[in-house]
Amino acid sequence: MRIRQYFFNKYLVLGCVCYTIIFLGNILNSNQNIDQTKISKSELKIYAANDDQCSLKKCFDIKKCKKFKIYIYKYPIINKTTIYINILSILKKSKYYTRNPNKACLFISAIDTLDQDPLSKNFVKAAASLIPKLKYWNHGKNHIIFNMYSGTYPNYREKIPFDTDNAIRIKTSFSAKYYRKNFDISFPLFYDNIAFNNSKVKHLNKSSLTHGSKKYFLTFKGKRYLHGTGSNVRNKLYHLNNQRDVILLTTCKHGFSWTRFKDRRCDADNVYYDKYDYNELLNSSTFCLIPRGRRLGTYRFLESLKVGCVVVLLSDGWILPFSEIINWNRAIVRVKENQLMQVTSILREIPYEKIIEMRKLSLFLYEKYFSSLELIIDTTVEILRKRIERFKILNDMP
Repeated sequence: MRIRQYFFNKYLVLGCVCYTIIFLGNILNSNQNIDQTKISKSELKIYAANDDQCSLKKCFDIKKCKKFKIYIYKYPIINKTTIYINILSILKKSKYYTRNPNKACLFISAIDTLDQDPLSKNFVKAAASLIPKLKYWNHGKNHIIFNMYSGTYPNYREKIPFDTDNAIRIKTSFSAKYYRKNFDISFPLFYDNIAFNNSKVKHLNKSSLTHGSKKYFLTFKGKRYLHGTGSNVRNKLYHLNNQRDVILLTTCKHGFSWTRFKDRRCDADNVYYDKYDYNELLNSSTFCLIPRGRRLGTYRFLESLKVGCVVVLLSDGWILPFSEIINWNRAIVRVKENQLMQVTSILREIPYEKIIEMRKLSLFLYEKYFSSLELIIDTTVEILRKRIERFKILNDMP
């Protein structure tokens, strides 16, 4: 009996030791896995610390910028999206482009980091392991990371799922929490079919867009999101819908599991939603409501500017595109998410003359900065160039 108990205890201890070794091995392997998208609390603290500290003074080698030149890595080339291919193409045609890395002020990877949603077909899994190995990386100093999508269902974390270190992030859906003023750049969200350059832009009749009354006062048509990020505001929009001059349409149909969360309003909402055309509403509205979605940024923002529909934004904390050079307060109406029920009363207080000016300014901003990918990239480059030149002057550098 004692012998049996002895062997039982011996094998029990041995089993616990083996389990511990396997468990620790799995942890180590998971940390080495380049496809890992979850970020531990300790990593988040490190990233947050880096974010808070970064500025041109602390995270940038200004000595490399005697001349403002941009170098694009030749290898490794991992392009998944047409947009990133076009971005690099535009930059290579720029007067600031150089083939010589020794003359470069800024460095851009040929690895596509635009889409860092692990569930996306355009997600480049290898970016996390390859970018730190770039020849001139130097902890990201003087490097630029472009990103349009980060985070995934259900939480849609804003953080890019790899350590960008000291790199400048040019990113859509930037929140005030993670945006480093005078270091990062808030980038607009746009569709793949955006015009490449101005010659491809279809010019609209400005007079018809900026003058005269519109059929609708305020409109919205989009996904409701029955649960999770972005659902809080959109689930309440029906309270403002008067079915006359305020038309706010939502559909519950989104993703594969929407029926699991279906509520009693869904059937009627879905039918009502299909009665209106999105573009007809957009072109026939004085104000276009833009509530946040899963992420802070939304395609509707540029779509509304394009047709002179005054943006009414409900997206707390979103740093708007190119806010460093654009005073958005003159062109849009920004309302806090918790003031949703006051939106229509706020808008009806705005004088007609001011509305006309806002419509004109919306069109002007769209055509000057956002109507083509070339304009967007040129604007981004100019913001960086002027920022660096200003820093050199303030610090008495040649």
